[in-house]
Amino acid sequence: MARKARAREACTKMLVYVVYGQGGGKMESELARAWLKTGKEYLAARRPPDAVRCVDAAAAHAGNTPDGSKRAALLSECYLVGIEARAAAGSHADAVAFARSLGGDLWAKEDDVPRLLEVFYDIADAAHNQKNHAGCAEVIGFAVGAPGPLPAPLHARLLMLQSHAFLMLQSNAQALEAAQRANRLHETVLGS
Repeated sequence: MARKARAREACTKMLVYVVYGQGGGKMESELARAWLKTGKEYLAARRPPDAVRCVDAAAAHAGNTPDGSKRAALLSECYLVGIEARAAAGSHADAVAFARSLGGDLWAKEDDVPRLLEVFYDIADAAHNQKNHAGCAEVIGFAVGAPGPLPAPLHARLLMLQSHAFLMLQSNAQALEAAQRANRLHETVLGS
């Protein structure tokens, strides 16, 4: 897997060289896609630092894409994979710090919000399994602060996990509050 990722990176670097040799940034979206694929290959090969580097390169090209809808779609995918790669590198804190640094841009593509929340759930669950309950609660606190109404079933799952993390931290009042919020969401789903 790592060899395949390195081969793809070599091809991507050659593509960058050829494109800019031809006169510049008319193919920024293609370059962004190439770096993004390379980053995903490295992530699959369990080489998250290389994945982060490649996805950041993809985001830089995506940001220069003239077509607004293409730019938004590419950036959204870069943000998702960038968060996953940082978490895979072993630091939920880096993943959350990166997500925070994006501000409202992170949530700009409404269709991607459920996927983002799933990613944050997986990061929080991994932190919880590593007995990093404070990290788990922090990740979920960030995720449920997303703008707009969140998908109720997923929102409830996040809150239930957060409630358990607070229980493990012996923060009973916060655990109860998160559990009550989750319960209200379940009732809303069942009543709809």
